[in-house]
Amino acid sequence: MPFATPPATMPPTMPSPSHGRATTEPADRARRAGVLALLALAGLAGYALGRPAAAEAMPDMRGTVAQQGDAQPTLNGAGTRLVWLPELATADATSTCDSQLKVSNLGHDPSKATLVTWGEAGDCPPQSRGPLKVECSGLILPGGSWTFSGPMLPTGSQSGLVVSFIARPLSELGLDMALGFDDIAADLMCETLFFGIVGDADDFRRFLKAYAEGGSFAGLPQDRVRGAPLAVELRRACADPAGASVSRLSSDSGIPARDLGPSDLPSWQVAPLAPRPPDGRGRTHLVVQNAGLSCASVDIELRAEAGPEDASPCRLSLPALAPGEQHRFDVASCEGLGEGPASARIRGSQPLAVMVDLVVGDTLSSYAAEPLPAADAETVGPAGRVHHLPLLYRAERGWSSRIHVQNQDPIAPAKLRIEIRDREGNLRLVIDTGLLPGRSQSIDLADYDALPAGFIGSARVESVATGPTDTAGPPPAISVVVASRHEADGGPIEAFAYGLQAPRPGDGATAGSPGPTGSGLIALPSFMRHADATGLRATELAIVNRIDRPGFTDFALLIYDANGLLDFSCHKLTADQVSYIDLTDWGSLPPGFTGSAIVSATVWDHPALDPAGLADPPVDLAAVGVLRADRSLGDVAADPAGDGSFGGAGFALPMAAEARFAPLPAAFTLCGLPARPLTTPTAWPPLWTPTPRPTPSAETPTATALASDTPARPEPTDRAPLYLPWLDPGP
Repeated sequence: MPFATPPATMPPTMPSPSHGRATTEPADRARRAGVLALLALAGLAGYALGRPAAAEAMPDMRGTVAQQGDAQPTLNGAGTRLVWLPELATADATSTCDSQLKVSNLGHDPSKATLVTWGEAGDCPPQSRGPLKVECSGLILPGGSWTFSGPMLPTGSQSGLVVSFIARPLSELGLDMALGFDDIAADLMCETLFFGIVGDADDFRRFLKAYAEGGSFAGLPQDRVRGAPLAVELRRACADPAGASVSRLSSDSGIPARDLGPSDLPSWQVAPLAPRPPDGRGRTHLVVQNAGLSCASVDIELRAEAGPEDASPCRLSLPALAPGEQHRFDVASCEGLGEGPASARIRGSQPLAVMVDLVVGDTLSSYAAEPLPAADAETVGPAGRVHHLPLLYRAERGWSSRIHVQNQDPIAPAKLRIEIRDREGNLRLVIDTGLLPGRSQSIDLADYDALPAGFIGSARVESVATGPTDTAGPPPAISVVVASRHEADGGPIEAFAYGLQAPRPGDGATAGSPGPTGSGLIALPSFMRHADATGLRATELAIVNRIDRPGFTDFALLIYDANGLLDFSCHKLTADQVSYIDLTDWGSLPPGFTGSAIVSATVWDHPALDPAGLADPPVDLAAVGVLRADRSLGDVAADPAGDGSFGGAGFALPMAAEARFAPLPAAFTLCGLPARPLTTPTAWPPLWTPTPRPTPSAETPTATALASDTPARPEPTDRAPLYLPWLDPGP
């Protein structure tokens, strides 16, 4: 709580010629220090005498005390235009990486991306070194992409932030008259940040606050110069310090500001941690970046999956982390945690962007931690209790998947039901299990013989009610998939990981506002049909319709090279259905193609009744894209050394992040009638209705196998990829 102090007459000051900051003579500084000390004592006395008992901060549902000051900026439309990058250059303390950063434009306006980077962590402000460098992209057209690599990723960069600016003249934005000249807004902001915030933590703080809230920085209203929403993917090729010829490849999605959790509460992040091999060849790191305005303190609780319920957690802490900078926590530094699965809870005094790096043998997998939902159940909605995992393997050319689930509630136990279907939609296996508060569990599909060899399918993970008396609703849970291919002795030689975050409320959403509305637009910055000495490797894409009500969603898959639309196909999905697309068979794309893709809903119809009548039907798509090394040959001996596979979840743009959702113009032009944009109904249906299901009380998973002839969902009416004759290069 700020102190109330009377105004005081300050000694005269002289502006500094360099930054305009105030300086004083020694005598003046002494008098000023004495005045400030007396004022502070008076303020403390008044605060202690006048503070009412009811003003004490009350613990919230997450067992912490809500902060009274140092409020974070409200993401007034900027949540998908600020993308944080906790890691840029390394995979652990001993290896270095050759990194590429790919940025895709998810909006309707031509834009440019500005990359701000930080070096090694140091002092907090005012001694903080501030940003290390600023780099700017070229023009990114709607649907297009830009790659930062080589010199555009400054040497020494450890973490970063990507900011979107509109690539239109100031005159079109109505800003040229006030500034007295015309320029491209994105270029002017690039120059302003390059000369203004590098090495200056205070000016960066002013910029971040202005951009997030739509205020003014350097005379430019930031809400007028913001660009399109961006999807950011970082691909790291990291050398193994034990052998220079062995490399590890990983693909990590940037973390948009809207995925950092509520801005009015202390930051809580949770993450299930995969097991590490007992031979010492595995390491797990939590990479934490300060995405706030002030210095942050960080505390981490780690609990082993197999530990007793009342076991004390292992704790790691960092007293101070400057804005934008990152710190890497080694899970192995927790004594007694063991090598088995574990769970992590990360708390910070500022918003945090958190990523998990899992190094096992010669493989590297990465995924983002999940923010703990707000205390208000209406804001959480049902989406935090249902997760779809659209791409799973079991003994598929040596590949198998492991599902890691975690109960996000620190107080109540959770019951989970996992329904696994094959790629035709047949229900093949049901797993019921329980989770202690805050704990995680690992489910290895290789242990379930009910799934055949060569299995490719999907899973629906739901946190269910424990019984008729469970009126508060089941706790939210999170799910992460780690897929790996193993050699004969059991060691992994290829791996990737992904987690599909639940839909978010819109920027600036508060308790009681309409809950998450899903996503109709997804970006995959890396989309490849690549040929090398081991054969043809191509992106595998799994797209799931996360709406469970009867109906359908039509969507378009738009494929871009760096300069524009190249190819497309049109598809239909029923409720909970998954569509699998393999670029290996996509003949219109030549071997060696590297581009990006966007999935855009076009027409959807999932009716839902609310008390006021028929609400507009929702839409909610999610996607995972992976590239598995040497999948076409299946010959381990032919593989190059190291991990050559990578993948992850597509970047989903929530409809609530925009005033209205409308498909990309190319999507409905090429794939049928335009969709009806989502409009806010006069009343919203209940976001969750208890649906008790019988589940075992023990934590040991109980599996129920189903016959392969279990009725499947309706077959999708996918249309074949449409041929574009103007793309034919001719004989």
